[in-house]
Amino acid sequence: MTAKVTIVDEDDNVIGAVTREEAKEANYNRRLVCIMVRNSNEKILLSRVAETKSFCPGKWSYSAAGHVDEGEIYEQAAVRELKEELGIERNAADLTFIVKKRICDLQTQKPKHFHSIYTITYDGEIYPDASEISELRWFGKEELLDELHNNKEEYIYTFLDDVIPLL
Repeated sequence: MTAKVTIVDEDDNVIGAVTREEAKEANYNRRLVCIMVRNSNEKILLSRVAETKSFCPGKWSYSAAGHVDEGEIYEQAAVRELKEELGIERNAADLTFIVKKRICDLQTQKPKHFHSIYTITYDGEIYPDASEISELRWFGKEELLDELHNNKEEYIYTFLDDVIPLL
């Protein structure tokens, strides 16, 4: 059975659920979660999107991210994505909510996604899912700021807008 994603109106109220393909094809507003993993040394874990993915293959992004599935709330999706993509088992109480942002389509400027952004501190083992992530890397704050300034094209466009204020 194909998982369904939550679709929402322009105010982020749930209006139903459809497959990811249907959501993309019809350009429905969707909910996504983005999680930034930090370690106790204040380094930030970024992931490079696997080349096999349809959205931004090979680009650097959050530690983990993904759609909110049917029946989930943002926090549940964040916990699920951490486990699926990084093998990190935590609960919603371990997450720190940062902000919810409306992301607009680059061409139409109409709302497309709502991103709910979280951070979590974690120093344990990480087991990346190779079907989602091709590479992981820890960045110090200054190193990441330099990287973002010098190599913007290597990062998912929404990540650039979201992450700089978090640093």
